[in-house]
Amino acid sequence: NFGAKSVIITNGKDGAYTISNNKLYQVLASNIKPKETTGAGDAFASTFLAAKIKGKSIETCLKMACKNSESVIMNDGAKNGLMKYSTLLSSLKKDAPKIKKTVIKSGIKTY
Repeated sequence: NFGAKSVIITNGKDGAYTISNNKLYQVLASNIKPKETTGAGDAFASTFLAAKIKGKSIETCLKMACKNSESVIMNDGAKNGLMKYSTLLSSLKKDAPKIKKTVIKSGIKTY
């Protein structure tokens, strides 16, 4: 009852994975050439958490986190390119990252 409800693994240019409620989600990263990758993981984690706190679905959290992380890697520095929440929501309406979802029937035990 005290363990993690979700597990998130970022994988650079290969996107990120989340396991939650017996479902495996993969957000696919865009095929963009980064200017600098400093801050990408921090942007991903903070955006995912903020979206989750605001009650967004796992899929939306992943899309928002990926989009903000990609914005950061297009700029120099760890914070340049971070989008405000409202800007990020608007950006997703225009071009949202793709999500793959798989139901896990057995093999992974969550605690």
